[in-house]
Amino acid sequence: MNAQQLKQLLNDVKDGRLAIEDAVAELKKLPFEDMGFAHLDTHRELRNGYPEVIYCAGKTTDQVTAIVKRMLELDYSNILATRADSNVAQALRALTPNVEYSATARIAVINRKPLPQPAGTIAVVTGGTSDMPVAEEAAYERQCGYSGSWYGRRVGQRSGRFGR
Repeated sequence: MNAQQLKQLLNDVKDGRLAIEDAVAELKKLPFEDMGFAHLDTHRELRNGYPEVIYCAGKTTDQVTAIVKRMLELDYSNILATRADSNVAQALRALTPNVEYSATARIAVINRKPLPQPAGTIAVVTGGTSDMPVAEEAAYERQCGYSGSWYGRRVGQRSGRFGR
């Protein structure tokens, strides 16, 4: 639930379109919805402005798909699934066509509504190619509005010993 959905719920009660008992039933789902195998943090976007992130490691493809399906039913505007493999990405594409997947970053992104980009720039600094998956994951998270606008590799050599 985000701030707009909460305001709508309260207005529906105020205007008589929703019974208090029904509103209480909706609010009981906050802050978590127990899915049996996972607890979906339905209050995260309301608390910090960013929706729940799914950490796929240790979850089956069916579990990740069920979580995403529920998030889509709850009208989550953006969904980020980290440590996702290609099987997860393929299963998510069966749910919704707007899935972007990076095999390097092992991340699946469903952007249904662009998030405002935070001000400022971040630096993703790596020690070499083995760090590229984490660097690309950080770039995707920034692109989704979760975390600068520049992503690339700048290589140079300073003169003198130890960059002096």
